[in-house]
Amino acid sequence: MNYYQQNNVSVSSSIQVSFLSVIYVNIVEDSNVHKLISRLTVAQKEFRKCIDWKQPCHEVKSKALELSSILEAIMDSSKELPYEKRKEFCEKVVESACVVIEQYKDALSIEGFSEAIVDELFDYTQKFYEQNFGLSINDDFWFRLQCYEWCLKEGFVNRPNNNYSNQGLEYKYTFSEEQLEKFFSDNRKQLIKIMLENNDAYHRVTLNSPLLNEDTNQSFGLYNRISKVEVA
Repeated sequence: MNYYQQNNVSVSSSIQVSFLSVIYVNIVEDSNVHKLISRLTVAQKEFRKCIDWKQPCHEVKSKALELSSILEAIMDSSKELPYEKRKEFCEKVVESACVVIEQYKDALSIEGFSEAIVDELFDYTQKFYEQNFGLSINDDFWFRLQCYEWCLKEGFVNRPNNNYSNQGLEYKYTFSEEQLEKFFSDNRKQLIKIMLENNDAYHRVTLNSPLLNEDTNQSFGLYNRISKVEVA
């Protein structure tokens, strides 16, 4: 199926495809993307069998390289999807790569299994993430998040009106108390100015978390996902 067919099929021909814990939706049946995900599933099963059956290291490495190659091909094929479906698809691809990287890290206990295999897929995944999601996780984002969390910690802003408050859960801070205090110490003048400029009639600071933006929240979630699988 070529690019035109991928983007001009009827909705009824779109299907849901699973890869381990990752669910791809709106995939065109028998498209190039569909075939690649199917190949990915087979390659992952063969990789796991090599480990479970204690096959020689060269067999495990061969299956890992095949698995990585398919994942990279899926990343490259993201341009085949229509723009409005691409971001959701790219999110699933990053999640798939992280799952595979975690399995590679388990395989590092096998004598001769190279850390370079893990690093190569991680680097490709990180580059893919930066191309599709990285623009919103910039210096301005980090400043705004620290500013918000410091004000929240000090009680200057109301508790976030999101799923945490709706479910009675505590807000999960990204930064530690020590990090936020250092942030205040380093940016005291700017922070005070922001607080003075964003007061309401009740003398509360009217700042919102940048994570309330859906796209930014998605990008930040993937940023954290990738950070968890980064090889030290």
